[in-house]
Amino acid sequence: MANVYYRSIIVLFLFYSLGVSAEQLNFDEEMFKNSLKPAAVFKNKNTDFKLFERMKYYGASAVSIVVIKNNNFVFTKAFGSLSKNCNTPVNEQSLFQAASLSKAITALAIMHLRQTLNLPLDEPLNNYLQSWQLEGGQSVTLRQLLSHTAGVNNTSYQGYEPSTKLPNLLNILNGTSESNKVSVVSSKGKYKYSGGGYMIVQQLIEDITKRNFSEYMRSEFFAKFSAKQSHFDVIKYSKEKNIAKGHGFSGNMYPNSWFNYPQKAAAGLWSTPTDLANLLAAYMKSYQGVDNRMISIRSAKEITTVIDSKMGLGFGVHSEGINLHIDHGGWTKGYRAYMTAFPERGDAVVVMANSNNSNRLIEEIMRSISNQLDWDAYKSQTFDLANWEQTKIKSFAGTYMIEPAGFSVEMIEHGDYFEMNTPRGTTHQLYPISENALVMIEDGTLVNVLDNGNLSFWGLSAIKR
Repeated sequence: MANVYYRSIIVLFLFYSLGVSAEQLNFDEEMFKNSLKPAAVFKNKNTDFKLFERMKYYGASAVSIVVIKNNNFVFTKAFGSLSKNCNTPVNEQSLFQAASLSKAITALAIMHLRQTLNLPLDEPLNNYLQSWQLEGGQSVTLRQLLSHTAGVNNTSYQGYEPSTKLPNLLNILNGTSESNKVSVVSSKGKYKYSGGGYMIVQQLIEDITKRNFSEYMRSEFFAKFSAKQSHFDVIKYSKEKNIAKGHGFSGNMYPNSWFNYPQKAAAGLWSTPTDLANLLAAYMKSYQGVDNRMISIRSAKEITTVIDSKMGLGFGVHSEGINLHIDHGGWTKGYRAYMTAFPERGDAVVVMANSNNSNRLIEEIMRSISNQLDWDAYKSQTFDLANWEQTKIKSFAGTYMIEPAGFSVEMIEHGDYFEMNTPRGTTHQLYPISENALVMIEDGTLVNVLDNGNLSFWGLSAIKR
C-alpha cells in the first residue's frame, strides 16, 4: 500500500513540476472515433463520421495512430485487421510501409550524423561522394538535396513486384528501365520534389560511414532513439507475419500484399507510428533544448527554416510561433502515411494506413485530432448548404464523360447529395452549395455547374451522356 502511495506522489510531482496537469494529457478516444471530419462541412448539417465507417469507405483494413501532447504519449492504438481477407487484428507493433516519410527520417539521420562528422550543409556534395558523382552537380549541396531545391529529377519511384530482381543503389543512381539516371535537370534554388535527390543522400551516408545504408540506419539511428522495429530492408512475403497488407483503390488487397522499394532513402522504410513518434519526440527535445542527443538546437531550428515553397530540411514547414509545425506525407502502392510535429507545443501525430485512398482518411483523422489538441491547423472549410429541388437533383444524376481525360464517372442521387464513382474505385460525395456549384466534401474540390448542364472540376469538363 505504501508503494502505491509513493508512486502516486511521484506522478503528481511530475505533473506539477512539468507544468502539465492530468486533464491536459487526456485524449478522448470515443470522441475521436466518432468525429472524423471531411474537408468541407456545413453550418446546419452534421457531417462528422465514425472511424470504422470511413476505413471501409476508403478501403483501409488497418489504421495505426500515435498522438503526443505536451511531450507525452497520450494515445497509441491500432484499428482493424491486417487485411480485408483476414481477421487477424492489427496492433501497435504491426509494420506499415512509411513511403516518402523515408525522406524525412533520412534527413533527421544525416543531420544526426553531422553532429560527429561536421558534414557541411552548403559545400558541394561531390567533394564527399566517393562511389558515384553527380554529373553537372558540382555546386549541389546537402541543404539543396534535403529541401528538394537541387533541381534533381525522378520525382517518385513505382515499386517492384516481390518476384522481380531489384536494382542496387548504383543501378538506381545510374538509371534503370524504370527510372532515369539521377541528374540535375532544372535550375537550383527552386522547389522541385525529388526522390532521386534522396538517393544521392543515401549514397553519401554509405560513403562517409563506410557502411551499408540499412545497417547504419538500424544500428546508429533507430536503435539509439527507440525505433527498433523500423528498418529499410526489403521484406519477402514469408519473412514476417505482423504486416498490414497493401490495398488498392478498389479496397481489395494486392495479390502479393505489397510492392518493394529498393530506393530506400526515398521510399523504402518499414515502420510503426510508435517508432516514428519516438523519432519525432527526440527531435522536439532537441528543438526545445532539453536533449541534444539527436541533433543540436541549432540544427533542429534549421529544419524548421523554409528554403522555398514551405519546404525546410526534410520536412514541410508551416505557420510560426506556437503554431509552427513540420510534416511529411507518403504514399506507396497500397499504403499512405503522415506525420507532423509542433515543436513549440511538444505535440505530434503519426498515422499509417493500408490503402491507396487512405490519404483522405488520414486527413479526416487529423481534423478530429486537431480539435482535441486545440490546433489552428487541420480545419475543415465551412459552407452554406444550398437547397436544390428534387427535380434538379435528379436531373444531374447519370453518367458523365470526363474530357479530355477520356474516362467516365457515375453520379448517383442520394436525397440531398450525389455520390460520384470513378473507374479506379474512388467515391466522392458532392453537396450543392449554390445554384451553380457543388463541393466534394472529401477534399473540398469545387464543382461548377455550366449553363448547358455539364460540370467542370479537376481542371476538366464533365459532359453528360
